Amino acid sequence: MSIKKYKTAKGDLRFAVNVYNRHLKRSEWVGTFRTEADAKLAFAEADRRIRLGITPVEHKDIAFSTLVDEWLSLQTVNLRPNTRADYGYQARYIREYFGTTAISSVTRPDIYRFVSWVSSKGLSDNYVRKVVVRLSQAFKFAESMGYSTQAPMAAAVSNLPRQPDRHIRPLSPADIRALIAATPGYWRPALIVMATCGTRRSETFGLVTSSVELERGLLHVTHQLVNGELAPLKSRKARRSIPMPKSTVEALRSHLDVVPPSELDLLLPTPAGRPVNVNNFRTRVWKPAVKAAGLRSDLTMHDLRRTYASALARQGRSAAFMQDVLGHEQAKTTLAYYIGVYDEERAVASTDMDEWLAREHVLGQAAYSLVAIARRNT
Repeated sequence: MSIKKYKTAKGDLRFAVNVYNRHLKRSEWVGTFRTEADAKLAFAEADRRIRLGITPVEHKDIAFSTLVDEWLSLQTVNLRPNTRADYGYQARYIREYFGTTAISSVTRPDIYRFVSWVSSKGLSDNYVRKVVVRLSQAFKFAESMGYSTQAPMAAAVSNLPRQPDRHIRPLSPADIRALIAATPGYWRPALIVMATCGTRRSETFGLVTSSVELERGLLHVTHQLVNGELAPLKSRKARRSIPMPKSTVEALRSHLDVVPPSELDLLLPTPAGRPVNVNNFRTRVWKPAVKAAGLRSDLTMHDLRRTYASALARQGRSAAFMQDVLGHEQAKTTLAYYIGVYDEERAVASTDMDEWLAREHVLGQAAYSLVAIARRNT
């Protein structure tokens, strides 16, 4: 029996019913009902009709706003609260544009018009793409629930904004030293951890004192800080243990002597012992330090994580190791979005190429001489 309980945007409890059609070998949509008893009766009747071979369950239409409510209620239940909230923010553009339009009447030209409309709202290109992804997810959900659609997003949408430039510019060791030197003393350990352990900012400020194993040189990432509370990590892979360099161990050892007590036993609370507000940290600590260090103005805390990944690649670490310590679900995420090229690597590569060419030339000359000698001796 396939009966799913969910709440509407107004908080009303509803029951969604699907039934498996063994003749068509697919799930068929039955409808939504106010009580579980009604849902069970509808399921039983639909199943009886299928077993008797009377008629397949009829597909039903639905208003777009109602579809979005059902999708958010049923499909985002296992997402993190912040992610679920993001889905809701992005879906509001879908509700506003399509309203009560029947989903079966939406065509591909309508999708193009929607993309143009969202793009005119002054949103970033990346955010527009996210909104369109949510629309695609809503259509897939509609199909899985048995609603009639014209599948207007079966092919790629051609008028989407271009993918943002993902050119990664890692910091040099000198840049990192300058940034840390320009940071107020109390906050230096936070930047050191981000730069040498690759932790996300929410993970960094969500570390507790027991997260640090100084003797073994390990940093255990088990939680993240969200809205002043410890929350589960972004994914299963994000829970990890990261080896710390000796300099980071010593920085944290000194920091533990001065860290104030806090209700959550945080490793990096504010000097007053409160959870860090990232926006305040960015304004009062990060941006002034970046400016004082003479670094590019668009530098973000996440760039320290990318610098860490780039340094690991420069050191010849395996993709599996980098994926593990960065807490990514897939190694391709690490390789595609986190690793940049250092300028000095370009110079070393050109020198290495000259040496390789010279070596091959010498080896070629030696081989030619050996062949010539062999010919003279025959």
